[in-house]
Amino acid sequence: MYNQKGYCSDFLQKVGLGAGQMLVIIMCWTNIEFFTLQVRIFPFTIIFMILFAAAVLVTPNLYMLASRYEMKNIQIAKTAVTLLIAKPVSALGNIVALGVVLAAFEISAGTTVLFMGSVYGFLVMFMNQSVLRKLESK
Repeated sequence: MYNQKGYCSDFLQKVGLGAGQMLVIIMCWTNIEFFTLQVRIFPFTIIFMILFAAAVLVTPNLYMLASRYEMKNIQIAKTAVTLLIAKPVSALGNIVALGVVLAAFEISAGTTVLFMGSVYGFLVMFMNQSVLRKLESK
């Protein structure tokens, strides 16, 4: 039972971070649907597609920073967006890693999904080692 502190540390903060991210994704998706089907305004559709893509691309950085550092949610979000802009190859590598893991296991149920999650987490942390070292050195 001594590991319970590690699982429970900042749990509510991480739940809030995930809920905030899901809210942003749902808002962007709703606006994309609205501006493509109801009120056809093409520039707004493009803007919300870009915001939706950014929200999806920033996901690995959010959870990598939340699990590694003790910061407020707004600081985590700002740092994750900064990493997305400063290191776009890293963000695309995270998405490619997710695609490779999903293609390798073809989204099967049960314990395979847990294994996929741990493999993906390892790949994200492994690919972003240099970024984390630079963050820790400053």
